[in-house]
Amino acid sequence: MSDEDKRAFVGDFVRFLRQEISQMSQTPDLVESLEVAVQCLEAVFPAPPESDVNAWELFRTARETAGGGGSGGDGEALKNEGNRLMKEEKYQEALLSYNRAICCDPRNPIFYCNRAAAWIRLGDYDRAIADAQMSLKYNPSYCKAHARLGDALVKVGRLEQAINAYQEAVRLEPGNADYQNKLDTTRQRLQDQPNDGTANGAGMNQGLAEMAARMMSDPSVNEVLSYLNDSNSIESLLNTGRQLAMQMGAQNPQLFSDIRRLLQSNPNVANLVNTIQQHQNDSGGSDGSGGPGGPPPTSSPPN
Repeated sequence: MSDEDKRAFVGDFVRFLRQEISQMSQTPDLVESLEVAVQCLEAVFPAPPESDVNAWELFRTARETAGGGGSGGDGEALKNEGNRLMKEEKYQEALLSYNRAICCDPRNPIFYCNRAAAWIRLGDYDRAIADAQMSLKYNPSYCKAHARLGDALVKVGRLEQAINAYQEAVRLEPGNADYQNKLDTTRQRLQDQPNDGTANGAGMNQGLAEMAARMMSDPSVNEVLSYLNDSNSIESLLNTGRQLAMQMGAQNPQLFSDIRRLLQSNPNVANLVNTIQQHQNDSGGSDGSGGPGGPPPTSSPPN
């Protein structure tokens, strides 16, 4: 039992005790004892969100069933009642009907599968997955349970597992167009998802954009750019770029590894850098700044 289920169970029991305390006409000592018990339970199990599921009603129904008060026929009638309530979009009421049906016949895979549909409508996809799996436990060839499991898995983003579930449903019932459509749609969704490399590149580009914005707001950078605009010199631009690169590299060594990954993932940026370097080489040959005896051109910032 998950922690959430434990809290929900204890929370329902605490609400039952509070109701009894408000209605009982016992001695103050007994009332105080119950109040202490409630406080202790709430201290160990923090109160969960309010639920429309009546745990006391479920317990009473299960107790009557265990004592012979229920049968498979009763379970079928309760299932039909739940189906009617689902059509009326009364999902909480339908859930209670399916709960009672399961109490009458705890091994019926249809009851669990139908309750999984109610959980999906209520947005509790983990419980829908659990009920679909329970249905398949009692009937592994129940194609509707495979499809419903796929529906719940899609809701939580587990697309590969959903595809496996839909594939099994199609295998068991190959003529079902609905199952095939769900399988094709989920496959397409999985293909359309960005891979890790793309996601990382997007995050890295965003980080570089933020860094550029900070640089442009720096008065010293603006002063340098103003100077370049006046001098109109590509060589001055390259020299200034090298100086800025050395300064930023000293402050943030990780920056250049990010830039290298950006260059590898974006051919357009790499081509631009190669063009600038070629221009620098051509300029060096004419004025001697990059020729023999002069310093070699810098192809990448220092690490």
